[in-house]
Amino acid sequence: MLYNGEKKWTAPEELKKEIETVVRLLKTEKPAELTLFINWFKHMFEDKKELVEEVKGLVEVKTMLRTSIKKLKEDAIKDGLQKGLEKGLEKGLLEGIKKGEHQKAIQTARALLKEKMTVEKISEITGISVKEIKKLIE
Repeated sequence: MLYNGEKKWTAPEELKKEIETVVRLLKTEKPAELTLFINWFKHMFEDKKELVEEVKGLVEVKTMLRTSIKKLKEDAIKDGLQKGLEKGLEKGLLEGIKKGEHQKAIQTARALLKEKMTVEKISEITGISVKEIKKLIE
């Protein structure tokens, strides 16, 4: 029979339930506080090595989960930034190509204007609007 200062436990299952309650409460505590608890627990239950190891294991699992979640979050942010950068570069490259093609079409339109070709025919060849070609004449 075990005694906790307030009541006596008649079965190990009752003690285990009490310990599980304490562990649930400790799950919200900081690592330093958990270490203090483990040290106290080891001292109080020296003769129950398997119980001490189980509690230590719970704390280690919590620490591993916290580390894994942090790593996953960092990886997700890094992945998101990488995808955003790639998308931005692709969009910028496509816009640059489009702008370059337009500049080349304007160059061609200017050359055709010098050759006295009609505005309509230049528009048909280059794909530039008649209005924009007329602006080149001015």
